[in-house]
Amino acid sequence: MKVYLTLMAIAALVAYVATPAMRHLAFRVGAITAVRERDVHTTPIPRLGGIAIFLGLAVAGVVASAVPFLDPVFAAGREPWAVLGAAAIVCALGMADDIWDLDWMAKLGGQFLAGLVLAWGGVQLVTVPIAGVTIGSSYVSLIATVFVVVIAMNAVNFVDGLDGLAAGMIAIGGLAFFTYTYLLARSASPGDYSSLATIVVALLVGACLGFLPHNVHPARIFMGDSGSMVLGLMLAAAAIIVTGQIDPAVISERERIPAFIPIMLPIMVLAVPLIDMTAAVIRRAARGSRPSRPTSTTSITCCCAAGTRTAGR
Repeated sequence: MKVYLTLMAIAALVAYVATPAMRHLAFRVGAITAVRERDVHTTPIPRLGGIAIFLGLAVAGVVASAVPFLDPVFAAGREPWAVLGAAAIVCALGMADDIWDLDWMAKLGGQFLAGLVLAWGGVQLVTVPIAGVTIGSSYVSLIATVFVVVIAMNAVNFVDGLDGLAAGMIAIGGLAFFTYTYLLARSASPGDYSSLATIVVALLVGACLGFLPHNVHPARIFMGDSGSMVLGLMLAAAAIIVTGQIDPAVISERERIPAFIPIMLPIMVLAVPLIDMTAAVIRRAARGSRPSRPTSTTSITCCCAAGTRTAGR
């Protein structure tokens, strides 16, 4: 446990220290959120906070690779580097969008690329939680993995609408998921507590905690797409990795629900943004607007409580 908590602290410290530098960079490159009628802030706010979050993840991840206790994780395959590589792709994609406002099709293509990198690196969905169904086809597994990752990234992106909301939500849910993955690692291999899922969640929670002091109301910086997509990808990656640690074949019907319910934590964390995202897409499609177009000022009064008014900022 001490190793994971240390990694969490490193990710938090790096993210906290790097965020002011990213704020300065955002002003220099013009990655600024202007004041709009649908926003709650009254002054222009810089974006690119997500780069600081990624730096916290990356630095702590490299440190983890040098820890002897975690050697089994990094020696077993390329999955840890696939997670960081996919996170780097979406961070770069989000940074480009924060600066130049990319077309939604370009963003979606980049998200699919990140999902493919994750899947090709060995992080693939192998079972369906609760149902206990094992995916027999590698192609179906790859497609399902990409689908889950893209949905998770966009869900977090949609909920990133109020100061500290996305980072705080992921940090709180992540702490519960971190506890579960650690206990699962202990029960699955009593002589070896090293777990990639626990590492991923520890880094994720740490980076969120380090960024939060700069993002709570009144926010001095937004994470932007460079942060929200990274959070969604890391949360999805941890959940997918955990599914490979439980064999449905050795779990009885009575044990199945208790065993798999904790895996639903990431889905529970993302339930509100998923519902909000679906409702927003339906509303915009019904009005004949693009799904990626922000909510109009006429609907702010109805949906501000859900954070839709500043979604995707």
